[in-house]
Amino acid sequence: MRAGDRTALPALVAAARSKWLRWVGGGHYPTSTCHVRNVVEGILAAAERGAGGSAYFLTDGPPTESRQFVTALLATQGVPAPTGSLPRPVASAAATGCDQAWRLLPLPGEPRLTRTLLLDILSTCTVSDAKARAELGYVGGVSQEDGLAELRGEYGGRTSGVHGGLCDKGGIRVEKFMPLGWINRAPAGGGRPSLRTSKGAPTPTEPTP
Repeated sequence: MRAGDRTALPALVAAARSKWLRWVGGGHYPTSTCHVRNVVEGILAAAERGAGGSAYFLTDGPPTESRQFVTALLATQGVPAPTGSLPRPVASAAATGCDQAWRLLPLPGEPRLTRTLLLDILSTCTVSDAKARAELGYVGGVSQEDGLAELRGEYGGRTSGVHGGLCDKGGIRVEKFMPLGWINRAPAGGGRPSLRTSKGAPTPTEPTP
């Protein structure tokens, strides 16, 4: 999530307001987060000091409970968190059923729950940034609370300093606030570092126009 977000946070808010949003297993599982300014810090540090071919994980700090983080995200928009919960076996069966139904039937829109969503977001997903801190001197100067404060400020009508929904720094243009990220140092001899988000494919950084 990020200040200026027009995709993930609005979708989360809409789900909460529609009463469809439910915790899986109570939401009591850890997750790692990484503010985009910390991602940019890590990318620049890897470009300068990273070992060729090495991968570095980046975080805002220690893992946090998913329910606690999502509740705080919704609170930045003045939306109460859901209270309902699904046992994980029930959620897994529902996700499998939704995947099959949308694949076999001409149903409109997208399923509310999928196996990918269940495995990528609604499950434990944590990483350690110890290697980045030791080898790159990565600090992660923006705390999770700092990022949440930016979202609260935007909701309250204050400007966030983000232009066009992107954060520009050091010739690198990236999204403002990400759930989880890590970077891949370009191999020796050329190429650019790539940014990875939670269990996703690498996304090459884009030069700022």
